[in-house]
Amino acid sequence: MATIQFDSGAKVTLEAPTTLRVDSAMRCRLLDGSVVADVPELAHGFAIDTEKLEVIDLGTKFGVTSSEVGGSHVFVFDGEVKVREGDTEKARHVFGGKSLHFGSTPDEPDAKIDRSDSLLSLGPDWFAISTDDGGKDVYMRRSDGSGQTGDHLLLMVKHTDLAPGNERRALLGFDLRKLNRTQIAEAKLSLKIEPSGLGFSSLVPDSEFAVYGVLDPAILNWQESSILYETMPEFTTEKIDAERFIRLASFRVPKGASHSKVEVQSGGLTDFLLSSGKEKITLMLVRETGELDKQGLVHAFASKEHPTSPAPTLWFRKHTDL
Repeated sequence: MATIQFDSGAKVTLEAPTTLRVDSAMRCRLLDGSVVADVPELAHGFAIDTEKLEVIDLGTKFGVTSSEVGGSHVFVFDGEVKVREGDTEKARHVFGGKSLHFGSTPDEPDAKIDRSDSLLSLGPDWFAISTDDGGKDVYMRRSDGSGQTGDHLLLMVKHTDLAPGNERRALLGFDLRKLNRTQIAEAKLSLKIEPSGLGFSSLVPDSEFAVYGVLDPAILNWQESSILYETMPEFTTEKIDAERFIRLASFRVPKGASHSKVEVQSGGLTDFLLSSGKEKITLMLVRETGELDKQGLVHAFASKEHPTSPAPTLWFRKHTDL
């Protein structure tokens, strides 16, 4: 993160990856990413433009996000802003504690991400099975009664006690039928972090994530098009049904990390994959770290539908003597 102080007195904090164009002491343009503006009284009228919006301060602290996947969001922490969309003359006023969203959402993308990326082989003894190899992946949000289908570009994960309805977790389904488990020495899970366009990194500390193995046969038959948060068994990190879930591994995502790769490896993960005896297995991805404000960051990982980034992938290493 980086903070720019304008000569007008306005301070704008950028959360990587962000591209901001400075036009004057009273105006800038957010091309992509997330910013938080803290504007003193002397700088009232300070404006942040995006491709879709003009956001004019009326004495406040506010945040703006702009993303090819997530459209544009405006969050007002304190005070008031005036928001004008496109070329329209009519403006909408947004007050402290409120937000507005414009354009597409990650659930209904209207644009492709123009980034190329791939997972490189870990070596001749390693091979990969992803959710795109006959598997499935999906995320679920607690307050969304319509469910989350499995055709989204992003798998979004969030934990919050401040806005429980925004709780999100992801399921990763892998088809292991082509895996000869007797030949495997170790395994690891790789994920690609992508910006969600939802919330702000500055409101979430370094975040701990956990990977759980799903044991319940009834859950293993989930479908991308119909799985609901409410139909999953009750789950909190303090109350875990050991007959349905087993904690396998954990990893940390530093504040502000984005577009990076995560590799998760543990003896528990390897044992679960090799000893389950099931042709198809499911892993559940949970964020254990809460946040400082209900507008805290929603973390996201590339799904098998992402146009350029790799799907969630399991890597397996064969015994060297085979």
